[in-house]
Amino acid sequence: MFSLNTRMSHPDSLTTRLTSLNNLAEIAYKEAASLAPGDPLPLSNMSSVKFELGQFSAAIGFINESLALTPEGTDDVTTKRRRETLYSRLIKCYLHESRYDAAKQVLDQITDQNLKSSIHATLDGVSAWTKGRDAGAHRSLALERVPRFKPYLQDVPESFSMGHDRAECLLDLAISKSCSAEDSLSFLLCGSGDSRNLFKTILT
Repeated sequence: MFSLNTRMSHPDSLTTRLTSLNNLAEIAYKEAASLAPGDPLPLSNMSSVKFELGQFSAAIGFINESLALTPEGTDDVTTKRRRETLYSRLIKCYLHESRYDAAKQVLDQITDQNLKSSIHATLDGVSAWTKGRDAGAHRSLALERVPRFKPYLQDVPESFSMGHDRAECLLDLAISKSCSAEDSLSFLLCGSGDSRNLFKTILT
């Protein structure tokens, strides 16, 4: 058995915390793999950690090692599900590395028809987009379509880089009537942007 000290000293961000947890998981799975060298599960979990960290080449290596230890042609439902998960993750790794031909070769190993159709559609779409693609032309097209102050492609923006709403006083008539001059009011302003509503309330 093994144990890990999971205490972290004041992480700076969510990314830091997630990276630290993934590193701890990697240590645990490596030790588990050393204790049970014939068990494919620790290697499968290692591939998941590497995938989440964006280390796709390393993930591919662990996937192949895990597949080599996972029985093929078995009727065991759990084993079939594990192989399916590994092949699906392998295809995703190849897609992230733009290795589309390798991804297509693995596709035949997927038995779930819904998953297979979804991945096949993704591969067809990527292949159609990359065929004869001019990277410079696509970049110019994207820059022409996307205004500089709106980093998205939707025709109708859902948010604005500058506040566009009308400033309103938060102290409405109902509140005014229910309070006396001696009462204190508290307001919680969440995501107030340029704080125009706050300033309007103060001025009012």
